[in-house]
Amino acid sequence: MLEFGDLFSCEPQRRHLGEYLTGLMIAERKSVSGINREFAETTDQSCLNRFLTGSNWDAAKLNERRLEWLQKSPSTRYSSHGVIAIDDVLIDHEGQFIKDVGWYW
Repeated sequence: MLEFGDLFSCEPQRRHLGEYLTGLMIAERKSVSGINREFAETTDQSCLNRFLTGSNWDAAKLNERRLEWLQKSPSTRYSSHGVIAIDDVLIDHEGQFIKDVGWYW
């Protein structure tokens, strides 16, 4: 949070960002209400919803800072070699043998 805190104008916004990011990792349901339910001490879910949809923070600056932060670690730094995993579960599959299905690790 230290890397991103200055992008938000007040403490409640910084707290909501932390709750949102934590919720994305731990909540079974990734909805605003699902994330909000994971916290014992929190505000009403409408506050988190307003933070995500109506607060005055710059998503482009946050993303730019996130990308800069990722460059600091060798394990997340840009590389000329890499793999992009594409999930095609929404494509209809028929039969017992599905083309290109396999283990990728």
